[in-house]
Amino acid sequence: MESNNQKDTFFNKLNNNLKLQFIFFISVSTVLILTFFIINHLIDTSKFRTYRIVDDIKLINSVENMTLEKDKFLLKGYAFYNGIDTNESNISVFLKSVTYDKEIWLDVEQTPRPDVNSYYKCDYNYENSGFLATGKTNKLKTDECYEVFINIDYLNPSNAKIRRTVSSNQYIVNNKLYDYNPFTFDKPDLNVKSDLLQDVFSNGKLCFYQSDIGMYVYQHNGKLYWIATPDFNFNEDNSTYIVYQLHTSQVEKLPEHRIQFKFDNLDFIFEEHEYTDIDTTPYRVAIRDIPNEYSITYFITGVYDTVNKEWLWKDTFHFNVIN
Repeated sequence: MESNNQKDTFFNKLNNNLKLQFIFFISVSTVLILTFFIINHLIDTSKFRTYRIVDDIKLINSVENMTLEKDKFLLKGYAFYNGIDTNESNISVFLKSVTYDKEIWLDVEQTPRPDVNSYYKCDYNYENSGFLATGKTNKLKTDECYEVFINIDYLNPSNAKIRRTVSSNQYIVNNKLYDYNPFTFDKPDLNVKSDLLQDVFSNGKLCFYQSDIGMYVYQHNGKLYWIATPDFNFNEDNSTYIVYQLHTSQVEKLPEHRIQFKFDNLDFIFEEHEYTDIDTTPYRVAIRDIPNEYSITYFITGVYDTVNKEWLWKDTFHFNVIN
């Protein structure tokens, strides 16, 4: 009863006081406007964070390093979609827990990368491909593994917005950046006699590893290393055919006999390029140079059965080509 009387008193005062009516109107309007902006912001954020992960080798990317500054972590790298000017595309970066359905979206600043544009120099401009992605370190849980994903947004010829989302194939654990998930990766044996292999395992970039195949592929100091474990199946006649195909944004710089195919083919027999100077037990190693006469957007490697004319396995990768 008393509560109803208080309401009646308030509304009576409101009806008879223009100043109070004005204040009430402003207050209600402010609340409604703020509510509208908050809801609209949440809707926009939800739309912005919509994605579908794809395997798209044309989205060239590299997370080059991770640094810590007070309460923040920073990821520096570059990303662009091959065949799309970077001044017409936008980069965004997020982390995703490999264990839980949790995402951490980072604040991204696109930065000029004349070195990237110079290396991939072609009919498209890739200078605006750099990014600096920033997040709060307290968002990263101890001993939790996060996979780094990259989005590229651009307009197609019909002016429809396209988003491509790929994994960078890089991971963060305890504020450190890895080329693999350290919780699931079978680390190679560093107690090998070969100083070369120790150096490759410790300082090279892992491009590929699959335990059931029994093969590591590392990039280091301008070379690729195919490192076979005891589980790898070699041909009995010493003719294990390794596919090594390089794609480029500079087709005109390919060897003349390869221009018509638009990629270079450096396939080889493992046993013919096997490193035997020093004992590499328990591994067997083949080494090939990485060409520098043309840019390399990605490469394909695998094992091909030349008798049955079929792939035994293959995969595609990006190099770390920007120093």
